[in-house]
Amino acid sequence: MKKIFLLLFFLSTVSLNAFLPAGSAAFSTEHLPTVIITRTPKVVVIPGTRYVYFLPDYDEDILFYHGFWYRPYSGGWFRSKGYNGPWKPVRKVPGQVLNLPPDFRGDAQAGERISYRELKKHWRQWEKSGYWEESAKKAREKKKASKKAARKPTKPKPADKKTEEPVKVVPPAAPVDTSDKAPAGPQGQETDKGTGEGIDGKAAPGDTTVKEPGEGPK
Repeated sequence: MKKIFLLLFFLSTVSLNAFLPAGSAAFSTEHLPTVIITRTPKVVVIPGTRYVYFLPDYDEDILFYHGFWYRPYSGGWFRSKGYNGPWKPVRKVPGQVLNLPPDFRGDAQAGERISYRELKKHWRQWEKSGYWEESAKKAREKKKASKKAARKPTKPKPADKKTEEPVKVVPPAAPVDTSDKAPAGPQGQETDKGTGEGIDGKAAPGDTTVKEPGEGPK
């Protein structure tokens, strides 16, 4: 009898909760922590979602998806059109928001931070074009190229050919041939070996050439 009573009590509780209005005590905003954002916040897309954003600078999980803001609290979810509220409890939450990665905060901290103004203008276009997938692809390629460059050994830079000066080889001076010249005369004039005359045709001083008999002066 006791078991039957407990079973009936359980079924009645489940049935009653099923018909509770959205603003019932189970999902009341009465104890929802107040978060006041005084300036336009920065948002980061959560990797692995398409596309759920969150506010990385606040401890509370405040998420943006398809034009609405969502907040989980005490087993329920709340939704608002603005990041400062007003918050209303909701029972239907998009799957992208419900199935977030367990450590999405840690994974997204290194992501690009953008102003909510930019998000509000472009979130539809970004979702259609796959903007964040393309951005992540470029980031991976850049990281891969950096690692490859770090592993590649650096080669010494070749010397600039323009700055190289050719080595000049100076040939040895040719020896002076003095075999066909007579010693210099008394006043430094050179004499011809055969005639005893100076190089200019004049007789060198001290000329002792013997003339033939009968040959007078010219």
